[in-house]
Amino acid sequence: MPTPRLTLTRPLCVLWRPDGRLQLGLDCEDGLVLADVPAGTDAALRAFRSPRTPLEVSRLVPLVPREDLDRVLGALLDRGLLAPEPAGNAGTATVLGTGPLAERVAELLAGEGMAVRTGTRAATDAVGLVVVCTATVEPDRVLTRDLTAAGIPHLVVRAEPERAVVGPFVVPGRTACVHCSDLVRRELDPGWPHLLAQLCRSEHLPAPRQAAWAAAMAAAQVACWRSGQVPETGGTTLELDAHTGALGARRWPRHPDCGCVLAAA
Repeated sequence: MPTPRLTLTRPLCVLWRPDGRLQLGLDCEDGLVLADVPAGTDAALRAFRSPRTPLEVSRLVPLVPREDLDRVLGALLDRGLLAPEPAGNAGTATVLGTGPLAERVAELLAGEGMAVRTGTRAATDAVGLVVVCTATVEPDRVLTRDLTAAGIPHLVVRAEPERAVVGPFVVPGRTACVHCSDLVRRELDPGWPHLLAQLCRSEHLPAPRQAAWAAAMAAAQVACWRSGQVPETGGTTLELDAHTGALGARRWPRHPDCGCVLAAA
């Protein structure tokens, strides 16, 4: 059986303390301080920012004896700071859409080591996560409906003249879907379906700062999902005002009349 590759479960500072101990992380509640570790241990631990086997790291940093490295890795595994590389789908994403926003999101996810596919239509057998970054102000509702029906987790990232929007992050059966938000909007404004039809056909090119914020926030939400958590955008949209730069958020509850709720019941 092949040795699993290990990786740090989250980004951590690796620092030497004045007394020669090695500190991982700046936060007391989830950091770790290691005593009696040899020189080079800091470089060895930084190497696990990308998935590697202990043998690979031993070859990269031969200054650290293997028995010392194994002892340190055991301490990190016990604290949940190190874990086997996520298998299969956790490292795969499909970015749907065209234009600078979709391109920037795909670039950031690839830079995080994910296998990124791009396209304009989703396959219902897609693996991993789908990020919907269509060039229109609102994504095609057939697309988002099909993703939800297929049980595929997906994050909507879009831009409108008034704001850039990241979310909702839809985990079918667990969080509100895009249609849930449409039902809420229709209750607040009976004319919403008529407006939505126009928004699904209208394209908008976001300003550079909007695109940069939306892409970076989307990548952060994907990283949260890969760590095993439901991101902040689950049932929520995060919004950057195009004029003032103010940040805002809107909560979208699961709607009792939505098919995603009925299917999960």
